[in-house]
Amino acid sequence: MDQAGWVPVSELMSAFTLSELIEITESDQKQRYQMDQGHTKIRATSGHSVPGIVPDLQVTTDVPAELYHGTSKTNLDLIYNSGALKPMGRNCIHLTSDYKDAWKVGSRHGTPVVIVLDSARMISDRYEFLKPVTDRYFFVTTDIPVSYIKRVLWTCM
Repeated sequence: MDQAGWVPVSELMSAFTLSELIEITESDQKQRYQMDQGHTKIRATSGHSVPGIVPDLQVTTDVPAELYHGTSKTNLDLIYNSGALKPMGRNCIHLTSDYKDAWKVGSRHGTPVVIVLDSARMISDRYEFLKPVTDRYFFVTTDIPVSYIKRVLWTCM
């Protein structure tokens, strides 16, 4: 894997055919994978937690007034006790403009909760949000003080 997260397709041929990799890349609704034009390399478009990988992110101020972060009740207690939402083993904090996606993420970690963040105030306070070039709903940033939490949702809407 190179610094941009690209893996040669030839390294995956023992597990997948080229047609299968193209199908995975083109049919994934969240556009999580990308192939180069020659179909010789593939990579994830976001979610990189591997040290040394520099994902294709761009700074954006085009952020909805609220963003969501899915987590568990247990993690919520840790967040409030520490005073901030932190990457917790990742390179950045992952946020979404889609409530249901946040709920699904929280469900993977235990009893789900969705943290609603005041991203409009964060922008006015000069927080920097990064966004993958290929994703409309996904944002990342660094530590977020709990003062930016507007509310916590305990049920799936």
